[in-house]
Parts: sequence; C-alpha cells; structure tokens
Amino acid sequence: MVWKLRHGILWTFFFLAIGLGSGARVAFAQPISAGSADAHSPRRGLNHSVDAAFGIGDGTTAAVSLNNFYGIALLSRTLSPGLGVRVASYFGRDNVSFSTADADLIRSNRTNTLSISGAQTNSVNLSFHLKGEILPRFELGFDIDLIGFGFGNSRFGDYSSSNASLAGLQPAHASSFNLLLGGKPDRGQLDSEFYAAYWLSDDWALRAGFSHFISEYTTDNALDFGNNRFRHSANLGFVAVVYRL
Repeated sequence: MVWKLRHGILWTFFFLAIGLGSGARVAFAQPISAGSADAHSPRRGLNHSVDAAFGIGDGTTAAVSLNNFYGIALLSRTLSPGLGVRVASYFGRDNVSFSTADADLIRSNRTNTLSISGAQTNSVNLSFHLKGEILPRFELGFDIDLIGFGFGNSRFGDYSSSNASLAGLQPAHASSFNLLLGGKPDRGQLDSEFYAAYWLSDDWALRAGFSHFISEYTTDNALDFGNNRFRHSANLGFVAVVYRL
C-alpha cells in the first residue's frame, strides 16, 4: 500500500508540473546549454547541494545529504533527476512495535511483534531524487533511498509469541544491510520524502513535507517461523534547509 501511494503521488506531481507549464514554450526535455536564453537558471544543468533535515511524528529523525541534480527543460519549467548520499537517523519512543519484516511471512499473515524502547537506527544510503519547478522558485519533489548500510544500538525487545519458550525479552541489533526492493521485500533502514521547496535565493532553499522512514532490527536468535527481522514504519513531518554548492 505504501509503495503504491509513493508512486501515485510521484506521478501526480509529474503531471502537475507539466500541466502548469503547458502555456509556455516546449523544450522537449533538452538540456540547456551555457549560451541559451535560459542558462541563467542556477538549477539548470549539473548542480550540487547539501541538505539538513529534521522530522518529528512517530519518533524523530535527522538527516544530512549531499545531492547531485541535472536540471533539464520541460515545457517552461525545470525537471531535475538526481542521485545523492544520505546519512539518516531514527530515534524511537518507548515500546515501539516492530513487526515481522520477512515478505513471505507477511503475505501469509504469519507475523509477530517485537516492542523496543529507545530504538536508534542509522543509515548511509545512495538515494534517488526527482524534483520539478512548479512556479518560479517553487518546487515539488520526491526522493527515496536505494541501497546502503545500517548501524545503531542494540536493545532487548519484548517479543510477543504463542510459543512460551520464545515470548519475552529477546536481544536485537540494528540491521546492517539496506536495500529497496519495493514494499514488503524491502530490507534495513530506508527513508523517502515528498516535499515542497522554496528557493529564498539562488543558493538557499527551505523544504517541508512528509517522510516515511523504515527502521529495522535483527534479533540475535531465530524466532517463530525462523524469522529474525522486525520492521517499524514511521510517518513524520519534516523541515529542511538546502544550500546549493
């Protein structure tokens, strides 16, 4: 469901960007050369930015990223795909429920929960970005982590099971491998964002939006059905500051 929602919002944003620019000249997504009339736009062509974000909602998150975009003309606006490296952290509250993360077990409705207090997971991930200029200085954007590694604290979680020998406290640690596979098969710590941004100047921008952060722990022991991975999906609002390098 979350995966379908991500794609639905992404396509809505894409067509909205096209529609708002449809009254202007058509550039058919050609890169803007240095000598063209639109080359003055600092977000056309290859550009780089650093970003610091803070989220709050179902727990709190903090992230710093280095991003590389290539702005191309689409109708009268700028569409910018890109790649980046994001370092992100999730800080959970008391008794956060982490549920079975194995895709096959989820599909067959064989799930259990691991309640963890003081969860703290971190990630270093390669991320994909797409943003589009809707109005001058105003953008809508989407980004999602692709692959990387995770680390964090170790915790004892309260495991819920009908098997008395497994129920109770179980040691667990932050999962170390992160991979976007699409919905239930996802692994590890992954962040994604939908946002609006406003450029205060050619170099500085503010962003705000919605973040979906997946945090995952691996138990030291295999539990029911051989599973040892447990996931919590946090939904948060966030704000961020962007600086164009």
